Amino acid sequence: MLCKNPWPARSANNTWLPAQNQSYNYSFYYCRDAADASSPDLPALVENPASPKNMPSGIRDEYLYTYVGVLGAEGVGIRVANNPLHLSAAEWYAAQGFKGNLASTTVDGYDAVQDGSTIYVNAPALDTPLGDFTNIYVLSSSVGAGSETQNIFGQIIKNMRFAANRDAVTKNLVYNDLNICKKDINAACSSDLDCVGQCVTGTKVCLNDSTKNCSANTDCAPATLVARFARTTVDMLARPTPIVRSGLAKPTGARSAAM
Repeated sequence: MLCKNPWPARSANNTWLPAQNQSYNYSFYYCRDAADASSPDLPALVENPASPKNMPSGIRDEYLYTYVGVLGAEGVGIRVANNPLHLSAAEWYAAQGFKGNLASTTVDGYDAVQDGSTIYVNAPALDTPLGDFTNIYVLSSSVGAGSETQNIFGQIIKNMRFAANRDAVTKNLVYNDLNICKKDINAACSSDLDCVGQCVTGTKVCLNDSTKNCSANTDCAPATLVARFARTTVDMLARPTPIVRSGLAKPTGARSAAM
């Protein structure tokens, strides 16, 4: 990933994963890198989950992402709403009695509509403990937000991925838009170079191969990708209409990743 300062931050051993909601199978991230050397990096978001007691009827989950000490009360919100009838985003919006100037769009290839600073996405949750179902994901930024929050929100929308869940037993990715290092399922990657092994300080053993000794990172052979779930291949989730009105249909192209 061509980003020096991502959110969420890289781990201590320099591996990285996006923010992931394991209950509702979505992930996202943004790059904090400044546009130029004279500008500060974008601020980091702080996750604030809503109490189940405070969530409105029909809302499964809710998070508010804010900042510490900067940008006042600005922030980004994510709500997961029930969609038991598998309505399209526009149909669900109308069924709530909402009125606005809707614009059709897509997020991660899924059906969506936008009303001002709020986007409503109809996307599936697959192979969860509750079974397969569709949700409406409500993604919003503060009304009148400044350029920093607008930048962050735009990146979140661009990098939002749905159906990004793991098997409850094996922890292997079931449906996934990410490339994951073969020998480290906690590391996302865009090429093999992101999976180069590292020496563990003191032990002089390759992090990606505990049977191999090393004196420098270059002594550790690069790991390889599990699989490339390229969005242009038939192996990727079926889009743009993975859900049909007559019922809940699993994407025909999805497959389990062999770890």
